[in-house]
Amino acid sequence: MNIKEIAQRSGVSVATVSRVINNNPKVKLETRNKVLSVINETNYYPQFIAQNMRGRKTNMILVVIPDIINPVFNVMIDGIVQTLNLKGYKTIITVREGNLATISTYTDLLKGRQVEGAIFVSSSIKKELFIELNQSYNVVMCSEYFDDVDMPIITINNEQAAYEITKYLIRLGKKNIAYFSAKGESSSSKNRKKGIIKALDEFNINYTPNSFQKSNSKKFDFGNQVIDHIIKYPDTDALIINSDFQAVYALKALKKFKRNIDIVSFDGTYFLDIIDDNITCIKQPFFEIGTKAVEVLLNKIEGKSYEKNNILAYKLINGI
Repeated sequence: MNIKEIAQRSGVSVATVSRVINNNPKVKLETRNKVLSVINETNYYPQFIAQNMRGRKTNMILVVIPDIINPVFNVMIDGIVQTLNLKGYKTIITVREGNLATISTYTDLLKGRQVEGAIFVSSSIKKELFIELNQSYNVVMCSEYFDDVDMPIITINNEQAAYEITKYLIRLGKKNIAYFSAKGESSSSKNRKKGIIKALDEFNINYTPNSFQKSNSKKFDFGNQVIDHIIKYPDTDALIINSDFQAVYALKALKKFKRNIDIVSFDGTYFLDIIDDNITCIKQPFFEIGTKAVEVLLNKIEGKSYEKNNILAYKLINGI
C-alpha cells in the first residue's frame, strides 16, 4: 500500500492525502474523515511514518496513565519526566480513561517509530495489547505487571506489604477484616490478597469470600459501597482499602454512618495529609518507581542489560 493507492481508494488526489497526513487545516472535515478511514483500514499511516522516520532518533517517550484523578500517577509522572529530561528525552503523556480508541491512537506512535519507547503506568493497558507491543517495541510497565509475560517488574512487594499491614490490624484486636481490592485482576490486588490470607491463617482467624470485595467502577460512589458492606456484615471491624483515594471516601461515608471502623490503605499520598483523621498506610515510593521505569526502558532502547525484578522498598506508616 502506498500514498497513491490511498488516494485512489479515497477518491481524492495524492496531494489531498498528503495534506490529511500532515494535518493541513484546509482539508474539509468530510474529506479528512474519508481519507483517515482508508488509512486506518489499511494500517498505512504507521507504515508511512516508519518510512519517513527510518534512521532518525526522535528522543520522544510515550507515557500512558490510567487517569488524572489518583495522585499516585502524578508522583510517578514526576519521576518519569524529571529522569527523562536529565537523559535528554522529551515526553508525550496521555490519559487512557478507559478509552480503547484513545490508546490505539497513541500506540500508533510506537508502530510509526515516532517515539523511541513507551511506559505504561499501572492499569493503563490491557494484557493482550501489552504482549503485542512487547514483542516488537521498547515498552515497560510500572507499578503493575502481568503474570506469565516476559517483562520487567517495577513495583513493591505487595504480598509482604499486605501481610504486614494485616498483622498490624490483628495486633490491634481486629478479627473481621474486609479487603477492598481494585476492580480488575491487577497483580497488586492479587498479591495483596495473598498477603492478607497469609496473616489471617497465621493467627487462625477465619475469613470468607465476603471478606474480599472488588471496588466498584465509580470512584466517587465507593463510600456507598463500603456502607452497603457494613450493613450486610455488621461485625466488620477493619477495612483494608486498595488506595488512599478510596480510603478517604470510605472514611467520609463511615463518619456520616456514625461507625468507627479502623481503615488502612495503600499508597501514602498527600490525600492522607489533608484529612483530620490519621490512616495507617503502606507508603509506596512512586517517584522512585517512575525513575526506575525510565532506567529500565532506556537500557532496553540502548540494547543494554537491565534488572528484571525491580522490587522497591515501602514503609508502613502508623496513623491509627
